[in-house]
Amino acid sequence: MTWIYAAILLALVFSQITVILAQPINYELLANETIYDAWQGQLYHSDRMSYFEIKYHCCGQTGPANYPDSGLVIPQSCYFNQNATVATDLYTVGCNHQLAAAFVKGTRWEKITDWSVVGVEILTVIIAGLLAITLQNAERRRLYR
Repeated sequence: MTWIYAAILLALVFSQITVILAQPINYELLANETIYDAWQGQLYHSDRMSYFEIKYHCCGQTGPANYPDSGLVIPQSCYFNQNATVATDLYTVGCNHQLAAAFVKGTRWEKITDWSVVGVEILTVIIAGLLAITLQNAERRRLYR
């Protein structure tokens, strides 16, 4: 029974490694989709871009020109300290770029976490295998006592 447990754990280790190698997350695409959804909300007056613009110090989808191009006024959230009176305080970088950069920073931690989980799973397989061997030896010796 313990060997079955060890075999199932080993299968989980291989599936975890397969997922890590074959299905990496495309953070740039995820960032673009997130900002696209927020921009669509901005076009319909829900002010969803302001959160990203304040947090990531950016303006518009690809830059501040997105607002006039869409017939909108550049909001206060596109300025440092939300102060539109100083023209030089306008953020010139688009939120697509800033959010993608922030997501890529998190990639390192995700890889560390993924491989740490694999390491713990491998350690568990080893311990399960040792337990299975110990139990098998104990069962075999029990007959000779």
